[in-house]
Amino acid sequence: MTEAENDYLKEVASEIKMPVITDPKEDKEIDSESSKQNYLNLLTENIRSNNRAIQRNSLVLVSSLAIYTLVLLGYINEVNVLSFQLTDKNILLNGIAVLFSYLYMANIIRWYNNIDLRIKFDELAKDLYKIGSISDTLNAIRPFSILFHGLDYQTEKKDLKRWMKWPGTILQSFVILGPIIFDVYFIVNIVRLNTFNFIACLCGLLTFLITVNTIIYAAKSR
Repeated sequence: MTEAENDYLKEVASEIKMPVITDPKEDKEIDSESSKQNYLNLLTENIRSNNRAIQRNSLVLVSSLAIYTLVLLGYINEVNVLSFQLTDKNILLNGIAVLFSYLYMANIIRWYNNIDLRIKFDELAKDLYKIGSISDTLNAIRPFSILFHGLDYQTEKKDLKRWMKWPGTILQSFVILGPIIFDVYFIVNIVRLNTFNFIACLCGLLTFLITVNTIIYAAKSR
């Protein structure tokens, strides 16, 4: 190939515009106000959906803990599950342990997902409505959550911050860490109350794996 041909090929190559490859994980900026409003509505619905699920799961968590205690003490001898009657005490206890650990893991995942959604909600709301970071308007339009709003008041209201700092921290720690203590207690009970059998081993393994996964997820999401 002659030098002239090489120069010609270089000139042709320099005129070719290579397509820009964008990061598929990077969001494009939303310019339209109507699109921003639609996105804000979707964020609102997702946060509310998570709040409803957390509330429902929390009710089942408390109920299952109460039933576990009553079964353990012998006040309840059978539980109806769908069309089945469970009368074996150990199977009841092991099943409740798995259910409790799973629902708590689901709550932790939804809780931290809501944290991410709220950050996006606040950023979009401030841009769309031109309001400040600490704003009564922003607090008013956020999807309501007792724990989230309690934390907002704790960190944003100076007259309450001094009084709510330690009680709020203790309450938050109890809500987040308390169920993990119960998970560990359930695992210990599965080992202590059961002889070696497949169902007990399976329930113990599931409870252990779900608890470890919950702890890892919570630690990485902080």
